[in-house]
Amino acid sequence: MNKFMGGYNTVAPTVFHAYTSQGVEQEEAKGPALQNLDLVEKQLTGKKFFSGETFGFLDLAFGWIANYLGIFEETGRIKLLDRERFPLILEWKENFSDIPEIKENWPDREKLITKFRLMREFYISVTAAKFTIS
Repeated sequence: MNKFMGGYNTVAPTVFHAYTSQGVEQEEAKGPALQNLDLVEKQLTGKKFFSGETFGFLDLAFGWIANYLGIFEETGRIKLLDRERFPLILEWKENFSDIPEIKENWPDREKLITKFRLMREFYISVTAAKFTIS
C-alpha cells in the first residue's frame, strides 16, 4: 500500500498530460498514464472498493476516474481504460457510480464535455504558442 500511495500523486498528472497532448506526444504520454493506472488496477484485486467491501477515502480520492476519465477519453480522443487491461477499475467505476450519494451529485455530463473540450483546446494552443515563440 505504501508504494501505491507514493504513486497516487502521479496518476492524475500523467493522465492529464496524455489528455492535453496530441499526436506523437499523446502516444508517448499514454505509456506513463497506463503504467500508473496499472498500479490502481492492482490495488483493486479481490476488492469491490479500495478498502474492501465498503466505500472509503481512497474511493473518493480516485472518484475522478469514475466520471472524468470517460470525458477525457471522449474529448481528448484517447483510450485509456479498456476492459481487457483494466477490468477491476471498470468494475470499481460501476460500483462507485452506483453509490446513491455519488450518483445524485454527479455534475452535468454535457457541461463537463463542453468545459473539458475548451480546456484541452486551450492547453494545446498554449503549448503550440510556446513552440512557435521559442
